[in-house]
Amino acid sequence: MEKVLFALFILEEEAAHWWKATMETYVNQPPMNWEKFKELFTGCYYPKSYRYRMEREFIDLKQGNMSVAAYVNEFTRLSRYAPHMVHDKEAKTRRFVHGLRQPIHNIIYTAGVTDLQQAVEMAT
Repeated sequence: MEKVLFALFILEEEAAHWWKATMETYVNQPPMNWEKFKELFTGCYYPKSYRYRMEREFIDLKQGNMSVAAYVNEFTRLSRYAPHMVHDKEAKTRRFVHGLRQPIHNIIYTAGVTDLQQAVEMAT
């Protein structure tokens, strides 16, 4: 319940109006828990079609002409849309290395790196 109250405190403008309208449909119901709040908020502001598109971008992400720093930023931004693909340290590192340019990828892959920070340092 505390997370919901904190989230409500920081809602502004359109999101605050959304919450007021949403709460009108929840009159005389038990207090909203965090999971229900996230489900409602995500459904409104991050529809499945958007989340699927971002997940596809993550799957297709390659370093290409990006610097390592830019690739790290994009990897970090998009990874939140595919948490099942980066569910642990090794999976996250493996996905990161997979998207690196071939020469960099080969060096890090051959070294057997399983730590993301170490992979970023080697790539840099």
